[in-house]
Amino acid sequence: MKTNREPKRLWRRWLAAGAVCTFAYTLTMAAPAAAEHPASGKIGDVIGRVLSTDIRAYINGQPIPSMNIDGYTAVVAEDLRQYGFEVAWLPERHKVSIHYASGKPAAPLPLQQNDPPSRVGVKLADVLYTDIQAEYDGVSIPSYNIGGQTAVRLNDLGPFGQLDWNEQARTLSFAPGETEAYKEHAPLVIRQTAITELGPITAADSVVRLKDAVIGRIADGTPMLSIRKLAERLGYLVSEDARQHALTLDNGVNRIQMIPDRKGPSLYWLGSETEGPDWSKAPLIENGDWLVHEQDARALLGCSTDINHSDSQWDYRCAEYEVQDYGVPDSSPSYLYGVQADAYLNDGKLFIPALIARNHASQSLYTEGRFNVFKTGEATGDGGLSRYKLAAETPLDIEDNDVVLQLMNGYKMLYQKRFAPAIDLQETGGLLPDDTPLPHGEYSRILLDQPVSALTATELASVKVSGSVHTAVGSKLKFIVEKREAGGYRKVWEQAASLPAERFSEELPLPSGQGLYQIRILSEQRETTAGVIRYDFDIARLYVRKTAGDPLPSPVDAQSYTPPATAKLHELSGSWTAGSYPERFVGYRGMPLALSLDAYDFNSPYGFWLGSPVEISLQLTHVGDDPLEITKPIAYGIVIARVVEQGDENVFQPVWHGSVPVLTGSLKPLEYRQFQFRWDMKDDDGQPVPPGNYRIETVMPTTYELRDANTGQAQTQSAEQTMRTDAALIVEWPQP
Repeated sequence: MKTNREPKRLWRRWLAAGAVCTFAYTLTMAAPAAAEHPASGKIGDVIGRVLSTDIRAYINGQPIPSMNIDGYTAVVAEDLRQYGFEVAWLPERHKVSIHYASGKPAAPLPLQQNDPPSRVGVKLADVLYTDIQAEYDGVSIPSYNIGGQTAVRLNDLGPFGQLDWNEQARTLSFAPGETEAYKEHAPLVIRQTAITELGPITAADSVVRLKDAVIGRIADGTPMLSIRKLAERLGYLVSEDARQHALTLDNGVNRIQMIPDRKGPSLYWLGSETEGPDWSKAPLIENGDWLVHEQDARALLGCSTDINHSDSQWDYRCAEYEVQDYGVPDSSPSYLYGVQADAYLNDGKLFIPALIARNHASQSLYTEGRFNVFKTGEATGDGGLSRYKLAAETPLDIEDNDVVLQLMNGYKMLYQKRFAPAIDLQETGGLLPDDTPLPHGEYSRILLDQPVSALTATELASVKVSGSVHTAVGSKLKFIVEKREAGGYRKVWEQAASLPAERFSEELPLPSGQGLYQIRILSEQRETTAGVIRYDFDIARLYVRKTAGDPLPSPVDAQSYTPPATAKLHELSGSWTAGSYPERFVGYRGMPLALSLDAYDFNSPYGFWLGSPVEISLQLTHVGDDPLEITKPIAYGIVIARVVEQGDENVFQPVWHGSVPVLTGSLKPLEYRQFQFRWDMKDDDGQPVPPGNYRIETVMPTTYELRDANTGQAQTQSAEQTMRTDAALIVEWPQP
């Protein structure tokens, strides 16, 4: 059931139109009769026609889009999922499996009231021959390829329930018979079906043997194995091109093609090429055989082992799986696309297959997806297999998504779907939903008041983002504004809202002229197991199209700015916090106290955006060997100066002065005391400073007066100015 999105949209259009057509129809429909299977032919051959019809189809009393295939009413097999049916696509078997699951929630498809065709019997599409087989409750029924979709005729479902034809109403209704109760599961289900063990494999005297047969040799200390001989034992068919020395291995689902002088093999799954790996070590081609690195051979064939290359004997365990696609979603309610899979595996015998999602066309900051696996319990009645939950996520963009979802066992592909997920930003608020496929720990939960949808348009120079905070994690929410460009998104603004708070309201500038802006709302994140706070987790993404306006000029003109005439001391509030290091990280030069000053939250590649607060940290660390008591309170000052070029010299113009609360108490070796504060980019007169270069400098005491806590001996340490006691920053204004 491969999907082509554009034909599918066209298909829905004329399918719904046919379903509501009310014109006279001259073909007489008799009571249901057994229908013949489609004529044989080559895949893609035209074997019939899809016609407009006035017959309306119903499943369990609910209308369903339908079509006429050569005089019979048919429906799309996948659509039956919305009517209480389990419909699974089994790619390795080229089969669609259908059965009714009692109790499965139904969500009937809406029938669009499109204009009906001009007359009944108009050809709408071709029916193509397909090798995909369909079965209902394990019984084979005919199936048809219509624009990349698998269709089945309602007449062929008659033996499995009640099929009623109403001549007067021109309706055909199907009610399935009772069957087993519905059991909730993930959209993808993978089940281990068999294990083939190859072994013992032994390495002795530079020769590698599988039982008694030679399958390779040791080259430069590495086992190099005949992938051909291993593949043949696993049922692969082997073909070779003697002229090019090329080798192809094919099991009907996976194809491995190896050509000399290439970086790696070419891999195919159901005829479609997939991304292949590079060789770990260049293969050896000897007498038409390919000897490849043991690791490559194992991964390409999907085998597991406990091999240690120092061992001289090991086994391969090569598993077979059946994958069932019950409707992998092709849309997402948020910027984060995710899917889960239920895996039933032999616990402890094999490596667990990986479910991976990647957005290859993403213009966002993150193009790689995350994936995870966790055990959920034993699978009762399933041959002792254990049940695992696999999950994968990848971020989406407002445009140009190209998601590849893969289920892999080593390099062996078990399942692949490539599609462009739909995300209706006009209908969503842009928030991350509560039930993400992957666990993300604890993060702030918010509701947005403005904007009301994830995609808005404005002619204004800014946009307001406001809402309520239901759960606060950490000390702030970050708001990052990025402008879309040819190479991705460029950050143009950042600001923060303090937590805890019941509400937030932020006016975010759109400073770089017309275009598309992305607004990312980020929460601090707490890992549920360790309680560790991490930053920069997107809990919402919003998009704004700015339809008018030039880039915003800087709010402060550097040429006309005048620094404060006199210094005004800002007495900083707050307290010093304590911490320690597990091991020594700086040198010890006979002076036990080391001071450092840092500026945080760099919002551009080189500095800070004008108006975005600068977080400044002052830290005093004890790098000596003995515990110390501070006998004279330590007082620090902070001076922030604007650096102006005058000729060949830099002139420092002080713009802001502050004093830090005094530090007292004692320090053990590798302990530190830290004081943090924010500078709002305003000078001593309360006026915003202009863009440019700035220097933050610590005003230090002459000496530190200390006492050794063990001996009581007094100590005096000179308080040195070093490279670590000041910091440079560049204050920028976004440019178009």
